[in-house]
Amino acid sequence: MRSLETGGVQARGGVHTLALRRKPASGRARGSRVSEANFLHNRAVWFDITVSRLERAATFYRAVLDIDLHREQGPGADIYVFDHAGGNGGCLIQSAEPIQPGGVLIYLNVDGRIRDALIQVQRYGGTVVEPIQAIGPHGYRAVVLDCEGNRVALHSSRLA
Repeated sequence: MRSLETGGVQARGGVHTLALRRKPASGRARGSRVSEANFLHNRAVWFDITVSRLERAATFYRAVLDIDLHREQGPGADIYVFDHAGGNGGCLIQSAEPIQPGGVLIYLNVDGRIRDALIQVQRYGGTVVEPIQAIGPHGYRAVVLDCEGNRVALHSSRLA
């Protein structure tokens, strides 16, 4: 899997995206601590995606986003943390409550591979809610339900 890092939340014309970019070849740094720069320059510094089956959800996001997640001991339970050295991060956290789609829509970066990402969504138990659509000068998005029923947007600056 390619290793990515977050570049923060980008806002242009009312569209907010969580930018993930390839990490430098110098190696990959893991960690769950959100960088100090994110607190200074970004309003959103972390996200939790609640899931009912942690391992299944980790497999889903590894395939769809083509990134690594690593398991950590969270508050009261294990969590899977999205690699995020130097940027905003998030995690998968298990919930006993039923998953409800709706609410805040986060944009996850699949830049340059949005078509492949949608194939992976379906292969790993998700559903395409809104197919790929142009969002003006901001690129392309598709809205999906993950394998746990969470609604997320997949974003790419180019159609590929």
